[in-house]
Amino acid sequence: MDGPIATASLQDAPVEYMEFSEKTTEEIERHKQLLAGLELQKRRREIAVPTSDVLVKARLIELEEPIILFGEGKPERRERLRQILSERGITEAMPTTVRRTLQPTTEVQTEATPGPPELKEARLKLVTSSLEHAKKRLADRAKVVEHMENNWELHEKGFLKIERELGNFSESSSTIGDSRPLSSVSYNFDGTQIATSSWSGDSKIWDLSTCTCVKKLMGHTQRVQTVLFHPREQQPGAVSLASCGADNKVLLWSLDSEKPVQTLNGHVDRVNKVVFHPHYQWLASTSFDRTWCLWDLETGKELLIQGGNSRAVYALAFHPDGALVGSGGMDSIGRIWDMRNGRAIWNMRGHIKHILSMDFSPNGYQVATGSADGSVRIWDLRKRKVAKVIPAHNSVISTVKYQPHYGNYLTTASFDGKIKLWSTKNYSLMKTLPGHEDKISCMDISPARNIQVKMEVEDDENSPMAGYVAPVQLVTSSFDRTWKLWSPDILSSI
Repeated sequence: MDGPIATASLQDAPVEYMEFSEKTTEEIERHKQLLAGLELQKRRREIAVPTSDVLVKARLIELEEPIILFGEGKPERRERLRQILSERGITEAMPTTVRRTLQPTTEVQTEATPGPPELKEARLKLVTSSLEHAKKRLADRAKVVEHMENNWELHEKGFLKIERELGNFSESSSTIGDSRPLSSVSYNFDGTQIATSSWSGDSKIWDLSTCTCVKKLMGHTQRVQTVLFHPREQQPGAVSLASCGADNKVLLWSLDSEKPVQTLNGHVDRVNKVVFHPHYQWLASTSFDRTWCLWDLETGKELLIQGGNSRAVYALAFHPDGALVGSGGMDSIGRIWDMRNGRAIWNMRGHIKHILSMDFSPNGYQVATGSADGSVRIWDLRKRKVAKVIPAHNSVISTVKYQPHYGNYLTTASFDGKIKLWSTKNYSLMKTLPGHEDKISCMDISPARNIQVKMEVEDDENSPMAGYVAPVQLVTSSFDRTWKLWSPDILSSI
């Protein structure tokens, strides 16, 4: 060999490029435009535009856009705001002034919520009264556990009895409640009357002995979201009901008048739920303005406006002792708040769609949440984790509710038009009740005791066996404009 052979590096080789054809270039450009359009549609869907027309106009003013176009209605104005925001790459649809007030966050709030001097007084009362309630609840539970250990066969019989009674439930009455869909229903303190609310803006009180309307409550200017009876018998002139609606108001009612005795103003978007505190001195409300509020029933003063939610708040429930409150909403996160210091102590994550209903178990350590994902989750407050996931319905769950005082069964209602009754012993399904032709918006359990079906032991309300008695009735309201009563077949229960 005369010498080493020279080798050429591939890196030194000339690179040739081929131009895309005109047709290929057009296809690539069209593909980019399609992807940009899909991205724009995705951003539009993710923008939560407020339902309040006042807030929509305020945001349009901030964006220096006309607040009204010729022939434009409220729905079109909301969509125009959504389109403007998506085109500009803006995700926040709420006005700046409202955002500063709400301070949305998905994380646990660690700072105490400030408030007026009355809030401090209320929290001091809660410290004492909640401890008294907890002490009584634990003593009653210890009595039941001791009785169960010595009479386990009797308690097994009790569970079988209540399962049999709930299995005999069926529709017993159906009444057209309004010309528009019914949004909620509630029993009074003794189960002799119910109240219904409607999208027409009216609420009605019905006598269950005759299924006739005995009073019409007119005060809201838009659809009523919830009407709720006070859980105790009230004196004449005192607050006996509370209602809330899409007009951003909470109204307090007396049975002596068809007009509200007080209007509670504080929310800046539609109000979804009202709930009486178990100590009967306060009322809570949830709203699409991403807050829940606490009101003093005697003075009508707003004690607390609680932010810390990333989206609208819908569900709310109080712990039986009164110290904790749970909230849930459109961000799919349930939150447990300590009312004695205003802090969020637990974020319950697991639902994949918004939470519409919530209820604490009378045992004090479990809370149930119902979601638009069709599932019910049972959360354990002691372990801070989910204890049970129930694939309960095929559609949105509008109501979850435990048996009052005892918690031996759980009831659920759904937009699939069905009620389901579950045993809390193992959360097995005991009964499915179809009947409504449209979505069930709400359900309630009668507080009256079933005196027609007795056990072979003493079963007064203080007895350890008192919880094994089925309710006299269930009541449901629906988008089909009817409310229905559900009762057991007494002959089959004997």
